[in-house]
Amino acid sequence: MSVHYYQAHREDGLNEFKKYSKDILSDLKLLEGNPILHPRTFNSNADVLFSQYVSWQGDGMQVLADENHKKMMAFKVTHKGWEKSPEALQKMLKDPMLDRIDVSWLAQIEQHDHWSVMDNPHILPQLERAQKLDAIARIGLFASLPIPTYNELHTWATIYLLQMHKKQKSVEGLKVYRKTTELLYGSGFLIPSMMMVKFYNDERYLVQNLKIKNWQTPDKKVTDAFKRVSWAWVGLLKNTFAEEMPAEFQKMIKAENGICSAPFETLMSDGVMHDYFGPHFVFESDHRADVKRLQAMTHKFQTECHMNALNVFNDRTPASVNDWGPQRDPEIWLQGETGPTALLEYVNISKVPYVRRMFGYTFVQVSDPNYFKSYQKEKN
Repeated sequence: MSVHYYQAHREDGLNEFKKYSKDILSDLKLLEGNPILHPRTFNSNADVLFSQYVSWQGDGMQVLADENHKKMMAFKVTHKGWEKSPEALQKMLKDPMLDRIDVSWLAQIEQHDHWSVMDNPHILPQLERAQKLDAIARIGLFASLPIPTYNELHTWATIYLLQMHKKQKSVEGLKVYRKTTELLYGSGFLIPSMMMVKFYNDERYLVQNLKIKNWQTPDKKVTDAFKRVSWAWVGLLKNTFAEEMPAEFQKMIKAENGICSAPFETLMSDGVMHDYFGPHFVFESDHRADVKRLQAMTHKFQTECHMNALNVFNDRTPASVNDWGPQRDPEIWLQGETGPTALLEYVNISKVPYVRRMFGYTFVQVSDPNYFKSYQKEKN
């Protein structure tokens, strides 16, 4: 039964893509003709700077507690929704607290050309742990990875721009704001990509309402297209397990075209695909070619986005990992937890022929949202 549901799910994913492929390609061509990002270099990681001023979210993470950070957070709360009305923006601009927040550190952003969270001390130990875990355990690890609080960075950049505007240096402030926007993208995940679009939308709003001259902001139709394709690329990459990505889309695999959210978002399933569909035993359905195709395309995305540190999450479980589950606790059996969940916690089902396929098919069905939904809304 799982096989039939999987096949239906697989067809649904392919049909959703085919239904909107012309729209996706149209958005990609719009981005190529009106780029909001440019080819990056990778010489100096801004994480060295941002980690001092931006809190991280996740288990064991705490909000930064220095006085300047507290002022920024209080200012953020006081002026929540400033981007919704010109009156709220003017109120924020006239708030005496604006000039009491030290955001001079953000000028150092010009020294950095990318932001990779993979080098952060909160992440590096987790990458090492992942090397000793199987695919299921890696999912739990990946889901618990801490992430930066991106909206704090948004507030810092906005305050910097407003301070510079009051000093009659609006364009100088906008250059730093824009650099912050561009650095967001390289940190991966869909969340910062969506935040990047918000940065651009708010930049457009600020330029218009502060009446700043000599500055060009991306058209809203371009940033909207970037937002849509960022989601679509995730679906395109996942569909690679089912069939070869069309050539016209492969030509568009460039970091500037929004692909760099996809490698992160597919990590939750890629390792499972390799572990549960890669091995083949007599009479098992043969997905070795599917896994090989998915792995090759995933690595292509990661290389283009300089995210090869993620290989540990989506490659097949190393042979050195214990067949019956690394980091598993046999005590769960003594505590009466013997249901399906307990089984997955203790037994590495990817080593069990036939059963692993049933689990794999089920996982594929429940793990995918509709990544082409934004195009569905456009059509309706």
